[in-house]
Amino acid sequence: MAITIILEDGTGLTNSTSYVSIAEFKAYWTQNGVDYTAETDDTIALWVNNATKYADDYYCYGGSVANDDQALLVPRIGWYDARGNSLDDSVPTQLKNAVCEIAGIRKTTRATTETTGIKSKTVGPMSVTYGSASIGARVTYTGANAYMKGLLCSGGGMTALPR
Repeated sequence: MAITIILEDGTGLTNSTSYVSIAEFKAYWTQNGVDYTAETDDTIALWVNNATKYADDYYCYGGSVANDDQALLVPRIGWYDARGNSLDDSVPTQLKNAVCEIAGIRKTTRATTETTGIKSKTVGPMSVTYGSASIGARVTYTGANAYMKGLLCSGGGMTALPR
């Protein structure tokens, strides 16, 4: 079964599934020294679709949705970056990069974090931080959060729990 990506183009599509294409995902990771060419397009499509949904579930974007019937939470109106530039009717590069980061780390919606006593682990450009065993394992998407800094609601952030 082929996994379909319907790329949000900034117009508020009613059926979009992702903020990034397979080509954008591969280009992002190639630029960061990680080779995903051995992965099938269907696999990457699943990753980016799931990462997009995950970002929409956990980020608090500024402004409001551009169209009431759009499938995803972006594009938005009344949304500005930290420098005051309007992000209206667009999918910001920072969000695209954050989705690539989440997809590269999380890979599927069923990803779990084992509590092994490891506080943090860095492999190449990816970093995962685990929480205390007493409160359950937590994953912080450090790279994704760095991209989203300045684009989130006041006090917004993402410390996401594995599903």
